[in-house]
Amino acid sequence: CSLNMIEPSWIWGAIETILVIIGCMLGVHIFITIGAIGVIFALLFYADVRAISLIGGTVWARVFEYTMSMIPLFILMGSWVEVSGLGKDAYDASMRWLARLKGSLAMVTTVATALFSAVSGSAVGGIVAVGSIGLKQMKGYGYSSVFRTGVVNGGVLLSSLIPPSITAIVYSLLTDESVGKLFMSGIIPGTILTISYLVIIYVWVSIRPNIAPMIPPEIRFTWGERFKSIGPIAPIMIVFLFMLGFI
Repeated sequence: CSLNMIEPSWIWGAIETILVIIGCMLGVHIFITIGAIGVIFALLFYADVRAISLIGGTVWARVFEYTMSMIPLFILMGSWVEVSGLGKDAYDASMRWLARLKGSLAMVTTVATALFSAVSGSAVGGIVAVGSIGLKQMKGYGYSSVFRTGVVNGGVLLSSLIPPSITAIVYSLLTDESVGKLFMSGIIPGTILTISYLVIIYVWVSIRPNIAPMIPPEIRFTWGERFKSIGPIAPIMIVFLFMLGFI
C-alpha cells in the first residue's frame, strides 16, 4: 500500500515537536504521544506501510543493545544508595558547609542532589533520597512553596548531566557515540551547572529574602564538624571513581 511521500524538512520536525507538546499538555501518556507521532510521520516520510516494520526492527535492535543493560543497573545502584542512607549523609554534609549562606537549605539540597547523581542516573531516585528531605527542611524554615519546589526540580535535572546519566546512555545508543566518553564529558558541565545553581539561588534570595529566611543563628557548625562530615560521604566518591575508571 503506497502513500504520498513528504520531503524531510525542519518544518516537519517543528510540527512533530509541537504535536508532542500538545499531546503532553492534554495528558496523553508520553510513550503514546511519541509512538503515535513517530509511526504517522514514518509512514509519510517513507510513503509505505512497511515503514512500521522498520520502526519495530529498530526499536527491537536498540532495546537489546548491551549498553542498555546499564540503565536498570544504575537505577538499582541508586536504590541501594537510597536505602543505605547515603542520600541523607550527603544532605547532612552539605548542611554543615553551607548553613550560614543565604538560601542555605536550597543550596544544600542542590549540592546533595548533585552528589547523589554521581552514583545514580535516576532522577526519581534523587527526588526520593534527597528531594524529600530538602522539601521537608525548607518547608519547616518557611521557604516559599514555589521556590522550594523549583529548587528540587532544578536539582534533579543534574542527574541528566552528571554521570552516570541514563540520558547519556540513550543518546549513545541513538548516535553510536562512546558512552564512556559521554560520561566523561558530563563531569565539567555538570559541575559548572551545579555552581551556577548555587549562584542563582544566592542572587535570587538576596533580591527576595522573604522567600528563603535565614536559619536560626544558633545553628552553627565548627570546622571540625565540617571536615568530619566528609567521611560518611566518602563511599559516594569511591563508587563514582571506580565506576568511571572501569568504564
